Amino acid sequence: MNGSSSDREKNVQSRLLDSLYFAYYTITTTGYGDIAPGSDAIKFFTTVLNVIELLFIVIFINVLTSNRREKS
Repeated sequence: MNGSSSDREKNVQSRLLDSLYFAYYTITTTGYGDIAPGSDAIKFFTTVLNVIELLFIVIFINVLTSNRREKS
């Protein structure tokens, strides 16, 4: 039983790392294509995630430019 629990933990860690890797290369538009969403549900989730990431980028740029304008 101990071995299967350890294998499950490694599988979860591997999937988490793959998810972070996929999210990073999707947001940076590098997109090597080595990991791709398989099902329609995952494609939908990826699309929603990309919209959220884009909103964060817009907010971040807005904060940077507004701070710069205030200093001028």
